[in-house]
Amino acid sequence: MDNKKFILHRTVYDWLLEAIAFLGMAGTVIPACYMGKSANPIPVHFNFRGEPDAWGDASELEHLAIISIIFYILLTAIELPLSMALLTGLLIYYILKIYRLHNKA
Repeated sequence: MDNKKFILHRTVYDWLLEAIAFLGMAGTVIPACYMGKSANPIPVHFNFRGEPDAWGDASELEHLAIISIIFYILLTAIELPLSMALLTGLLIYYILKIYRLHNKA
């Protein structure tokens, strides 16, 4: 059995897509930071005309931010070797643990 390491070489296009994905994730985290403590209801669903038809509290933005961070980390970890992927799994575990502790307080 051959024990050669697989090395992934990224192109400019790959880095561009990575930057777009990171900006998309930041686009969910930044509003969650600023609006997370707001007492005003926010629209959470829109009809075909673009009018809000469901409202929720600002904590739903935090849920969206946590989910986007987890998906970004998981999809980035797919390219990593197994040891790094396992560390990524631990990172996600602790992110969720801290999030649960934060919501209990």
